[in-house]
Amino acid sequence: MLFIVGMAFTSCKKEEFDLETIQGKWYLFSQESIRREAGSSSIDIDTIDDRSYFMEFAQDGRFLSFEGNGRYSLANDSIYITIGNEDDLDDREPLPFRFAVSRDALTLSQTEISQDRVYEDKLHLKRLD
Repeated sequence: MLFIVGMAFTSCKKEEFDLETIQGKWYLFSQESIRREAGSSSIDIDTIDDRSYFMEFAQDGRFLSFEGNGRYSLANDSIYITIGNEDDLDDREPLPFRFAVSRDALTLSQTEISQDRVYEDKLHLKRLD
């Protein structure tokens, strides 16, 4: 169901943001998967109604989530998340996501493009606190 895996990615709408805007606890409320291959396409949307699916971005760069903990960094409209034990974070490749954020909505997306297919995955999160 959830897709936090490393993939190449392309663009998502770039928005201006304040670093503090992304900090805090976000709850997953839907996941969207779009697949386009050789003349066919599909869109799957899963709605999540379970507050145990969360991501938290701390001010000091720590990342906490239902899938594991680690750290994150921001660059322009991209966020790089590294999940693992504190001892091996430097040896792990960060997972790149494009993001769009507003006061209470956060979208993380990844896109993989190859010769005749496009896969796009989006996580839609909300701040409920």
